[in-house]
Order: sequence, then C-alpha cells, then structure tokens
Amino acid sequence: MNNDYFTIEKSEDGISYSELIRIKGAGNSSMQKNYSTTDNEPYPNLTYYRLKQTDFNGDFTYSNIVTVSSKADVVSLYPTPANDKVFVKLFSEEAGVVQIDIFDLTGQKVLSQSFQKSKGANSINVNVNSLSQGVYMLCINNSSPKKQLRFVKI
Repeated sequence: MNNDYFTIEKSEDGISYSELIRIKGAGNSSMQKNYSTTDNEPYPNLTYYRLKQTDFNGDFTYSNIVTVSSKADVVSLYPTPANDKVFVKLFSEEAGVVQIDIFDLTGQKVLSQSFQKSKGANSINVNVNSLSQGVYMLCINNSSPKKQLRFVKI
C-alpha cells in the first residue's frame, strides 16, 4: 500500500550501502507484482544486498540483508505460481552447460533439460506446460553450489 518505489542497495562490507537501482512501485495493488534486476558488477568475493521500500510520504523499510558470493552462480526463479513457463535467472562466473531437473513432491524426476549458459547474466526459459498442477522442485545440477528452487504449477 502507498508504494512509491523500491531501491536495491549493495555493499562490499555490509555496513556502507550504495544504490544499485531504483524501480517505480505499483502504488496500491491487491495483486502480486514481480520485480527483478541483475547486478552485472557484483563485488569480488561477497556482495551484501538489501531492499528499501519507500512510500509516497517518504516512510521506508528495509528487508533483511542478503549476501551473495560471486564465486557461485546466483539463481532466481519466477513466476511462482507458474502457468506454462518458468524463467531461471542465472548470473554465472563462467560459460558452460547447465542441467535443469524438475522433481515432483514424491521425488520423481518429471522433466530434464540442458541449456547453454554464458558468463554473466542469463535468462533460461523452461516450458512446464506439460506438468500437472502441483508443487515442484527445480534443481540446477551443475551450478556452484547445487541450487534447488521450489515453484507451484497452476
């Protein structure tokens, strides 16, 4: 409610933060809104991030601090819930092949695909249209370290 904008801030030491990007908010919305961005220049070794949400009247709140090691692939998944596609956002330190497996709640592998990733920011489109409604685990097997992300297929 009364959301003017979001600011993503980053820090090398976890104390002094600078603005990475400012994204206009939706104001007042009863629907879920998804926002995303990529830091194409993370700090060597470790980068600290926090989200600042600012209202129209200037009041603001901070999220918890998240740390990301630049030695590892940075991964996010959206949208969730998903209809026919999910997108894997991947920031990688090196080019190569990424193996994505999707498992149902019983642990059975229901989908497996390989994708070429480049060094830097990647967006991988995974078609989940053939999956039944339910909860799934998407696993990125040759990410460093191995990543597991949960999503809901509607």
